[in-house]
Amino acid sequence: MTLWLTPLKPSWVSVLAGLTLVNLILTGLTYHFILDIDRPISLQGHLSHTIIPLFYLGYYLTVLPGFKLKRFYAFLIHPSIYLLVFLITGPLTGFYPYWFLDIETHGLPYVLFFTLGLMLPGFSLLSIGLLWIKQTLNSRQIESQR
Repeated sequence: MTLWLTPLKPSWVSVLAGLTLVNLILTGLTYHFILDIDRPISLQGHLSHTIIPLFYLGYYLTVLPGFKLKRFYAFLIHPSIYLLVFLITGPLTGFYPYWFLDIETHGLPYVLFFTLGLMLPGFSLLSIGLLWIKQTLNSRQIESQR
């Protein structure tokens, strides 16, 4: 999709690419360190939660355009909407995609502490770190071309 959108609006492409990267990395980290700690990881688990995020990280850092560090909050749009959707629909349907979002089992204060107090700062630091690495690589590339 990013290859198809690249000629249209580079600023939107960089935001979508960054959102995708953060979501892939967060999904992989959540899978490996929170959800699947005590089970052996299957080939499909490694492909979708390790290999693909690493390849996309390389693609993002080397090919796609970046954007300003002060706009890191754009990377937090999707995780915030995702949380809001399941905070609203979870109690209505009884379905929670992850145990740490289960309000019925853990209660709302625990879910909010875990997601807003632990995960959101982690998402923010990851977003800032990725943007900083991208800007550093871009500035080195520009300097080497002079």
